[in-house]
Amino acid sequence: PFALVATGPFVRTTELFPTLPPTVAPTGECDNDDVAWHAENRPGKTCAWLAARIAASWPPTEARDKCLSLTSGAGIVASDACCETCGPFVTASPTPVPTTECVDDAVWHLDGTPRKDCAYAANKIATLQWTPVEARDRCTSWESSTNVVAEDACCKTCRPFVTFAPTSPPPSECAEDVAWFVQNRPGKTCAWIANKIATSWSATEAKDKCESLASGDSVLAKDACCETCNPFVAPSPTLAPTLDCTDDSLWHVHNRPGKSCSWVASKIATTWSAAEATSKCNGLESGSGVVAKDACCETCSPFVV
Repeated sequence: PFALVATGPFVRTTELFPTLPPTVAPTGECDNDDVAWHAENRPGKTCAWLAARIAASWPPTEARDKCLSLTSGAGIVASDACCETCGPFVTASPTPVPTTECVDDAVWHLDGTPRKDCAYAANKIATLQWTPVEARDRCTSWESSTNVVAEDACCKTCRPFVTFAPTSPPPSECAEDVAWFVQNRPGKTCAWIANKIATSWSATEAKDKCESLASGDSVLAKDACCETCNPFVAPSPTLAPTLDCTDDSLWHVHNRPGKSCSWVASKIATTWSAAEATSKCNGLESGSGVVAKDACCETCSPFVV
């Protein structure tokens, strides 16, 4: 099928027939797992990690979900890279394999914080110190020094919450009026108020400003800048009847007896900006690990994240 063609001092061959596309050999059995593969931004989540989790705790449905959803930075799905491990779970009719009961890992803990282990998470959930949303967020974000996430290590505690899908609140009709500004002060807009609240005003100042500042046509800031002002002028939300939200008179910051709930309330009213109040309420802890937002719920409720 070739012809000789003279090209000066050389002779080359050329095909008489067009080149056909190569025939792809039929695929055979799955090769071994790709030892270099790992989930995107999670070097510890390799094929070996998947195999260990499947063997230790994941039921077939969860194994199938992970194999089909985890991808590498290059977009390679676990089911393709870890075909030997994932094969039984992603085929059309997977045969369930026996799995052991899901139990919490007794030695796992949050990286850098040994006391925050599975038992700590279980206690926070059991005593209602964490809402379902908080439980889900911590279970899916807390990692050990070896990149093992709480939802995997503390599967018995976390499993009910990692599948929890909170009902989204109805969309708010409140929207900032971008054209509004304080009478004779074009620079004092809703964005200006939002910046002041975030950086310098205390909650009391924010409330006073939102309820007193008005435009030239007498529209108050709380009405024009409702998204910004609502947390400071809207009535406190009704608490569930099972949760009596009152500040704990015995609570104080670890090794700081003077920094009690009343101290937090005073700081919010006189000194802290909304951003500072949010940071303190969600960050300050007692010696037993109780966070200010839980112990001082009446004071901190507007700032809980």
